[in-house]
Amino acid sequence: MNYTNIAYENTNLFEDANYAENKHIVSLYTDLIKPYDSFIHSLQLSTSYTDANVFKETGDIYNQNDKSTSDLSPFPILKSTKNITLGLNQSFYNRNTLKEIVNHKINQSYQYNDTSNSYEKYELANDIIFYYDYGSLSHRLIYNYDIKDVTQSFATFNFNKDNYFLNLYYLYLQDEDTLEEDKNFNYELGFDFAKYYKLSYKEKYDLMEHVTKSREINFNINEKCWAMNFRFIDSLVASDTTKIESSAYRQKILYIEINLKELFIIEQQHELSKRANNS
Repeated sequence: MNYTNIAYENTNLFEDANYAENKHIVSLYTDLIKPYDSFIHSLQLSTSYTDANVFKETGDIYNQNDKSTSDLSPFPILKSTKNITLGLNQSFYNRNTLKEIVNHKINQSYQYNDTSNSYEKYELANDIIFYYDYGSLSHRLIYNYDIKDVTQSFATFNFNKDNYFLNLYYLYLQDEDTLEEDKNFNYELGFDFAKYYKLSYKEKYDLMEHVTKSREINFNINEKCWAMNFRFIDSLVASDTTKIESSAYRQKILYIEINLKELFIIEQQHELSKRANNS
């Protein structure tokens, strides 16, 4: 059972909201394991059914009544829906070391449509990850049947050997309502030294606008009883958009964090500069 109360203070434009719902969830699954000469295969088949009912809904709620405006967006309430999910989760293990080699998950969800009084295909999620001696390679994909297109694609590559590491990320998102697309490529590299010290560099690049959104240098000290972290970030900031022709600007900020473990944490940030974006 979920209950939410929202009180809109310092304004007479909106009526305080009360929202309550209950959910009943039933799930079934089975695990199958079969050994082979050089590997072990495990397979889990599952299904779940969710029944959701709203028993109280009053006041102004974002995206759920006529008074809904962007002013209410900081206070969203996600309405649960009746749905059925079918899932498959399988893994392959090295028979000698019992280390996982590959993991694959696929889930198909069906949501109840109040208009047609039937369950319709909603999303298909497919996840796969490959493990190797020095890291992993993974990919997640979500397909939406309403817009008949991929709404999310996320790929990662991780490498870690001795004291050095490299992480690569690719992210694609498509908004279900506006169909706007967002593509980003991120990478992070660095190394550990002197046991308690780490130095890394991170960059985020917008593949749609062809502009670097942020650059970050991170220096971390992690002793047994205390830790200190210095982060220098050069980022592109805008109120509504980061398009080149907009009023976006670049700012440089230095973050300092001191952590006396089991006692307290001190955080401080200093804005070093701010300028209009000309690149």
